[in-house]
Order: sequence, then structure tokens, then C-alpha cells
Amino acid sequence: MKVIHVHAGKANPATTMNGVNVVVDACARTMHRRGMDVEVWGIARNPHTNRPRPEYPISLYQYFDTWPPRLERDLIHAISRVDSPRTVFHFYSGFLPPFVSITRRLRASAYFCMPQGVYSEACLQRHSWRKFPYYHCVEKYFLRNSRGLLLAHENELAGRVRASLGNTSCHVVSNGVDSLYILDAQRLKEREEGRIVWGFCGRIDNAHKAVDRLIRSFLLFRDRGGADRHVLSIIGDGPDLPLIRKTFASAISRGDVQLHDKLLGERKIETMRRMDYFAHVSNWEGMPLACLEAVGLGIPLLVTPGTNLADDVNRFRAGVVAEADDTSIANAMSRMSRLNRDSLVDGCRRLAREKYDWEKIVLQITTLYRNAISP
Repeated sequence: MKVIHVHAGKANPATTMNGVNVVVDACARTMHRRGMDVEVWGIARNPHTNRPRPEYPISLYQYFDTWPPRLERDLIHAISRVDSPRTVFHFYSGFLPPFVSITRRLRASAYFCMPQGVYSEACLQRHSWRKFPYYHCVEKYFLRNSRGLLLAHENELAGRVRASLGNTSCHVVSNGVDSLYILDAQRLKEREEGRIVWGFCGRIDNAHKAVDRLIRSFLLFRDRGGADRHVLSIIGDGPDLPLIRKTFASAISRGDVQLHDKLLGERKIETMRRMDYFAHVSNWEGMPLACLEAVGLGIPLLVTPGTNLADDVNRFRAGVVAEADDTSIANAMSRMSRLNRDSLVDGCRRLAREKYDWEKIVLQITTLYRNAISP
């Protein structure tokens, strides 16, 4: 069996905070280490710069913004070389015309779609004037002809999308986390000094990630007293970063809120290691990978239901769940700071091992592949 992972990008988490790149890289790397015949095809707007050098085979092709969709000649030849009953294509995300063009050229290969949240109700509402006509004319047939949708969470699909799928099966296949980490000396030193660090890592987009709400809630929590040694550490950039800097200028200048902009690779992980708690109060998500990284680092979570992680956090006692409003989040921070943190860390480790281990996830995905190509 041969597996081709296809996505719009370069599967290079070292140069981007885009979560799909992290998932593609981790999934392909895990399969390669298991001895599987696996490749990654990245369709990128600039495939000639920042080329990754992963341990698995990767090919990068040009993305053309044209209609009808156009495929690079080398990509067309690559499809013809691997199209066989023993090949499985795995597409990531959606609303990408090149994916449709690729599948229309397949005569023998099966394919799966992992939408990573793009068919949620909230995502569909953004630019709906463009998405709905395209979905009903093109996208739903791409999904219907697949061997199944691989969903990060059962709540990931909007009702209208699920109703349009016909007999296409849906499988819940979580994203994962690579490994567990131990508190380092720097983290321990900061805790001895009495500094409690709350953290966030992700896109600075208030409508989606509610970063402004997180900051307001944190400042409300501090203002109640007894939290003067607490700081909020934010990693990321995005369209609302200038507004955040302006709105919360006083808190930033005092050092109550720390903005690190975009960090990648080891710099990001080292900054996250210094966090005592990790807060993600999004309005909606597929499965926020930053939260899974925090779980892998043993950092207790404060999440809202929109993250799709509330049930897991409660079940494994890996943190606290709050409703998506300032008061509820501030109350949750107060409650969380009084809990036994070591117990929450143990809950994170159990959650990472039992549910978000990439080895287990890849085994589940591989079983779906094999069932799809079985005679």
C-alpha cells in the first residue's frame, strides 16, 4: 500500500504556525517510521523557497489561482505514475480547487478527506457568498466520492454539510501530540520566584480565537486581588495584533500581558515550557493543536466548549472548562489557580498517552486505508 498526503503548503512546521502543516508532517513522519510507503505532495504558491528536508519523501508543486483549476505538468505526471488500486490519497483541509482536479484524474486510487474544521458552521459563515455556491456545485461531489471524512471531532461538520454527504462515512480521528516533556530548570526557577504564567499560542484573530476576551478575563482575574504575581504570555501574530497592542497598551507596558509575536520550533516550545497554565477560549475550532502541544508539555488547560476539548479536559481532569464570556473565564482562572497543579499535570499526561498519541492515531488511520483498498 502506498499513501500520498496532499495539502496546500509545504508540511513545514518549522516555518509556519499553520496547524495543518503540523498534522501533515506528524502523520507522514509517524507512518514513515513505521516502515510504510508514504509521500507528501505540497501544492504551494511559492514551492521554490523554504523547502523542507523531512525524513519522508516530499514533492512540492505550483499552486495556480485560476478557474478552471490548473495543475502543474509534473503533478499530472506524478498522479499517472501512482494511480493504482494499492494507492490511497489523503487530502487535508477543503475548498481547494486543485484537490478536485487531482481526484478527477484518479481512475483506480481511493482517497480520504481530513477537513481540519473548514466545514464547521462558523467557517462556512465566513465568505458564505462564495463558499455556498462552490460547495453545492463542486465540493460536495468531491466529498461524496471519497472513501470517508476523517474528523478531528464529531462536532466538526455543519448540519447542512453532513446532510449533503449521502452515504459517505465519517470517522472521528483526533489530531495528536508528538511526545511528553518534563519541566525544565528555567521553568522551575520562575515558579520558585513566585511568578505564575498563563499562556496562549495561536492566531491573533478576535472573532475566531477571542484573544481580546482572554486578555479582558485575565485582567479581571488579576483585579480581583491575590493574583498580582500572575502574567499572561501570548505567542502569535495575526490581523488583530495591532488592535490588541492599542487596546491593552497599559497592561502590556506594565508587563501584565507579554506579547511574543510569532515563535516557531524550539523557541516556541521553550516559551511554552515556562507556562504554568494554558488558556484557549476560542469561539470555534476543529482541534486546536496548540492545546495538544500544551497537553504534551504537561501544562493544564483552561478551555471553552468551542475548542472541542471540554469533554476531554473534564474526563481526564487536565484543567478547567469555562463558558465563552469574561466573567466565566475569570472565575475559571480563580478556581484553577486554587487546584492542585501537580494533579492537573498528571491528567494532561494521561490524556496525551491515552488519546493523543500519534502512534495510536496512525494505526487507526492505516486501518481505514486498508479497509478502503481491500477487494
